[in-house]
Amino acid sequence: MVNETINKQQETKPLLSGKALSFAYDINTQISDINVDCFAGEFIGLIGANGAGKSTLLKLLLGLLNVKKGTVEVNGKILKKLKRREIAKQIAFVPQSFELPFAFTVEEIVLMGRNPYLGPFQLASSKDKEIANQAIQTTDIAHLQQRKVNQLSGGEKQRVIIARALAQQCECILLDEPIASLDICHQFETLDLIKTLTQQGKLAITAIHDLNLAARYCSRLILLGKDNQGKICIVGDGSPEQVLNKQNLKDCFNIEADIIIQGQYIQLDNIKPIQRIN
Repeated sequence: MVNETINKQQETKPLLSGKALSFAYDINTQISDINVDCFAGEFIGLIGANGAGKSTLLKLLLGLLNVKKGTVEVNGKILKKLKRREIAKQIAFVPQSFELPFAFTVEEIVLMGRNPYLGPFQLASSKDKEIANQAIQTTDIAHLQQRKVNQLSGGEKQRVIIARALAQQCECILLDEPIASLDICHQFETLDLIKTLTQQGKLAITAIHDLNLAARYCSRLILLGKDNQGKICIVGDGSPEQVLNKQNLKDCFNIEADIIIQGQYIQLDNIKPIQRIN
């Protein structure tokens, strides 16, 4: 399966790529010379310890942060040469959380996903409303449609923002910890939804903390860590079986675990921290 994926990638062009990306907030958060090619149909999990640069890499790929060096390309076009409206037609973003100053309804928020396709002062068409309604149905929030977003729970808000991303009808969806505020049932439902979208040809890249869920759902994992100079780099990139090995778990997460293969899934069990020696 891994070889088939590699062969397929060699025959196709990446949908989203970062080339020689370098960036720094400060001396403690420095991304150094990262290269990544992401293809249609992939469900990529960004994993790593806190502070490993998962959210930062997502923002670089979105153009929300300006790279110090390197380029980001979407569909072969250099991202920084595109206007935000054009980027929004190709890449949708689901943040960890969002707050709005006004009490919009769920329906209004989801319909905002159609804004990149509307001109100044142009109202949403019946087609735009149909697309937004389909996103509402897909994310199972039809019963919340007329509710004010500021009246919703964190998990409900998260499904609303995912619906808004679906309404953008982009080929790429980038998500920053999309299941962090969801109960276990909606965690599975959200990841099932994202996986279904990738099976339909979309690219999804998500930062995710739960390694077992990452291994279960993601077709590819990118593990971020730090090199000998303390700079953020890619430590592992491949299938869950390739990336979640004992050495990477020790080096990047400071844990030991039993690695169990269950059919087509890999699972970590008996997870325990490694005692640090002072």
